[in-house]
Amino acid sequence: MKALFTAVIGLLALSASARPTEPRDSIVVQFGGKSKLIIYTESKEDFRKIQNYDVNALLRDLGVKIDSISPTETRVVVTETNGNLYLRDSTLRRRNADEKDYVRIGIRGVHVKDGADEVHVSWNGIYVKDGAEEVRIGHPDSTRWSRQNKNRWLNRGGFYLNLGLNNYVGSGNSNSPNFSYTPSVYDLRPLGSRHIAFGWAQNARIVQGRNTALSVRVGLEASWYNFMFDGNNVATRDATAAVDRVSFPESVESLQKSKLTVAYLNVPIMPTISFRHSAITYIGLGGTVGYRLDSYTKVKRDDGGKDRVHGNYYLNNFRYGLRAEVGIRNFPDLFFNYDLNPLFAEGRGPDLRAISFGFKL
Repeated sequence: MKALFTAVIGLLALSASARPTEPRDSIVVQFGGKSKLIIYTESKEDFRKIQNYDVNALLRDLGVKIDSISPTETRVVVTETNGNLYLRDSTLRRRNADEKDYVRIGIRGVHVKDGADEVHVSWNGIYVKDGAEEVRIGHPDSTRWSRQNKNRWLNRGGFYLNLGLNNYVGSGNSNSPNFSYTPSVYDLRPLGSRHIAFGWAQNARIVQGRNTALSVRVGLEASWYNFMFDGNNVATRDATAAVDRVSFPESVESLQKSKLTVAYLNVPIMPTISFRHSAITYIGLGGTVGYRLDSYTKVKRDDGGKDRVHGNYYLNNFRYGLRAEVGIRNFPDLFFNYDLNPLFAEGRGPDLRAISFGFKL
């Protein structure tokens, strides 16, 4: 160790007329045309040991020394009999009782030493040495783990965004004896029928154990069902039939797409079980109620023209159904919705119930 740090580490600011001869057993790094960094060691083994040291920290300290020398000096020589101050391995630094106090900031975090006390802040947490006691704050078993961090696995409230697909299920037959539907007129494009929801939710904790907890999640959400028809059909209010109803006539124009969009304001209520150390972080199963805010049809013709027509299309104003969510560690959460009541009012349209599923972000 002494042989290594009695080596000369010189930072040379050389002028064109002042170029000393470099030692034969040395490493020379040239900066520009006139400045060089020379590292001289007694042996190759000593050079290998240099890789255990934080040269960046050493250079920062050299910068302080350079600021203090006179403008006429061109060489700085550092003779350090104890190089543990610059060791990369913090464990080796802590073993040296003679190490000086310091504050060091680098890619491994912030390390502060004041006598027998040390604090090291990194991505893995906060290491604290208080005399003979050593504690890692941020580790689940730490006695200094704060309540906020300790319960972070429970705090799943806040804003969220649901992105996925929607469809409907059901017999497809009319819910009125006066008319019937052919399912092909309202078949959907699976990937074109997209579901979007934006909302806010908060957990109310009921029971908490060490590794599991039961809570109830309550929120407020705006959602959009987009039912994109597979054929050239358009949803229309049909008042010419014996019973006013929604119909899906085929357009006389060629369409690129045709869809029925329904927007709701929802209140989800969902009991949730959270897991602290599992690949499944939580499972929620509950329900949701909603009110229709708006609905409209949108068609895009082959010639580029677009039409949007707002109306109720005999849709139920209220919706209620089941909701499920599953959290997966290091992966987006999953959601699934199933409406228990029909999409259309009784006797006004096909007997269908909406479903949606996808990712919760």
